Amino acid sequence: MNRALPILLAAWLAAVGPAPGARAQIEPADDAPQPLPPEESLKHFQVPPGFRVELVAAEPHVADPVAMAFDARGRIFVCEIHGYNLEGKELKVGEARQKNYPRGRGPRR
Repeated sequence: MNRALPILLAAWLAAVGPAPGARAQIEPADDAPQPLPPEESLKHFQVPPGFRVELVAAEPHVADPVAMAFDARGRIFVCEIHGYNLEGKELKVGEARQKNYPRGRGPRR
């Protein structure tokens, strides 16, 4: 019986859902840390000896990045998602962009 109680409670909560207006009662945080400019962010990385961090792309070259990958040729592919569709009312589309800079060069500024 001890195992059944949490399962029954979880099933009941899933069926009933949150209280009406529960999402509206959550206040947004006003003390959240603010993003830093890219050049300032570089100062906060900690990497092992022999490694380095370089800025290869920043806004306006990429916007709303959520993931990136490198291929065998050294190209960077960045996945961008432009907004979140929490209510399901509007179709929001993201993009996958290829960033290919010659060795030793970043985006033109």
